[in-house]
Amino acid sequence: METIAASHSLIETGRRRAVALGRPVLVSHARPIADPGDPVSLFTNVSQAESNRILWSQPSRGRWLVGVEAARRFSCHGTDRFSRAKGSYQSLMEDSLVEAPSLPGVGPIALGGFRFDPAARPGAEWRGYGDGFVILPSLCYTKTEDGFWQTENTILHPNGHQRPPVSTTLQNTHASARHDSLFAETEAEGSVRDRWRTSVDRALKLIRNGELEKVVLARRLLIHFPNPFIIEKALRSLITSNPECTIFAFSENGTTFLGATPELLIRTEADQAESVCLAGSAPRGTTPAEDQLLGKTLLKDSKERWEHELAVRAVAESLEGLCSGLRWQEAPQLLKLRNVQHLATIFGGVNAKGAHVLDYVERLHPTPVVAGSPRPRAMSLIRQMEGMDRGWYAGPVGWFDASGKGEFTVAIRSALVRSRDAILYAGAGIVEGSDPDREYAETSLKLRTLLTALDVESP
Repeated sequence: METIAASHSLIETGRRRAVALGRPVLVSHARPIADPGDPVSLFTNVSQAESNRILWSQPSRGRWLVGVEAARRFSCHGTDRFSRAKGSYQSLMEDSLVEAPSLPGVGPIALGGFRFDPAARPGAEWRGYGDGFVILPSLCYTKTEDGFWQTENTILHPNGHQRPPVSTTLQNTHASARHDSLFAETEAEGSVRDRWRTSVDRALKLIRNGELEKVVLARRLLIHFPNPFIIEKALRSLITSNPECTIFAFSENGTTFLGATPELLIRTEADQAESVCLAGSAPRGTTPAEDQLLGKTLLKDSKERWEHELAVRAVAESLEGLCSGLRWQEAPQLLKLRNVQHLATIFGGVNAKGAHVLDYVERLHPTPVVAGSPRPRAMSLIRQMEGMDRGWYAGPVGWFDASGKGEFTVAIRSALVRSRDAILYAGAGIVEGSDPDREYAETSLKLRTLLTALDVESP
């Protein structure tokens, strides 16, 4: 009862502040709760009328977030979208009233993501996502090492409390959109494998001519299933099979963008910053001996090591100035996932005072792991050669709090799903020494994560 009374008192104080200031005021109240159930149930059991639902789960760390409905949504467009998202959120927080402990993921947390390339031609399948958005959820459930928390975020207006409307029109649009095909305007002519070989050969010629060092080419796999995909089942599969990854899901415009990414772009917590660079891949072995041999071969492969070194160099340069005491291992280690193993380098440092996690995102994205080197030339080639809109695939997705701390990952191993349709994405880094067929096989290996989760056999 004391918690409820405190919440009501906070609301009344916020209402008076909104009237006095003549503008909306955020009131955010967090409280400990009993176990609310697993995050997948919280995400999938919400009424479909709730247009915005976000799931963020890290099984190996025992943490997750589920946000429901938008108390405030900040859509961000163009090349300055990260600074716009940060500025809009900070403006809202200036007059806010917050009762919440200082725990990661608790309180007025903003969750969202951003398109890989705001300069690329947008595809119709990504309508509603735009260049990026962050959402302050009306209700946020959080699991931390300290237990379970529920945060309620309310925007109070000078003329009274106004709950974000979920109109009849919105519900109807949401329902009908689920029956639209994702594949409108996305099918391309010719053999996927032939187009892939042509693109890789062209990229290799440019590399040999000295025009660039690396470009990451991606492809997509279009799937039409007899029955609607079961998002709940897919998310449970991803969490069970990929505990070392970050599992994410965004419900938007009748679609769900979901994935299990191993790649941490940036995490800031207390005064520390951390980033993980993954570049260079090999399959897992069917026996422990074979797996060990494949890992040792990957560590010694000059082509894979060069690809990894390009990424390490770029990440280190991006982190300088925002981190002091920046450190990383001299040689990469192996990160072993269910279907694939990667060369990995972990960066750590002291977070610069006043640095926002989106400042890091702006510096780091897109890394050579998902774009190439040098970045401008690689991005130009991707627009010319891929023949598709990556949308949010390979873009940054994550969350941040009122102090600017937070976490963003790179949205790889991901798919866009609507009803019976799904578009799966995977990419491979092209450097000197790359073989088109080998790189194509690598993308097929990476696609298995989502194929398995969606219970679809590999084509």
